Amino acid sequence: MRSGLALTLTAVLIAAAGCGTSSEDKAKDSFCNARSDLKSQVDKLQSLTLSTATADGVKGSLHAIASDLQKMANAQADLDKSRKAQAEQARQEFSSQVSATVGTLGQSTSLSQAATQLKAALQELATTYKQTYAKIDCG
Repeated sequence: MRSGLALTLTAVLIAAAGCGTSSEDKAKDSFCNARSDLKSQVDKLQSLTLSTATADGVKGSLHAIASDLQKMANAQADLDKSRKAQAEQARQEFSSQVSATVGTLGQSTSLSQAATQLKAALQELATTYKQTYAKIDCG
């Protein structure tokens, strides 16, 4: 009877241990949640018009994007090998595009030119997202 109880207890403990979430699964969840928010922020920025854009709104979205990029970078180490490589390439390309986008803003001489520059820069940011992070499987 005692050995039967010990076997049952051992089986329950093994089963319970198997129910936990692996670090790879946690990293994938964290990465994919941040990627989802990144997409939302890019979409939000892309939908702005001259009449709806505010400096605080744009700044807030850019800060959220920076936070999402940091969360994805933190999760990257525990991703599976394939996702890790894709994430690194996406991070490099997207970060480069964000830097280029920020660098082009404020170089215009008129409000009309600024609006045109902003729209083009945000469209490029959306395109870069689609070509980088959107390709990484989160399913």
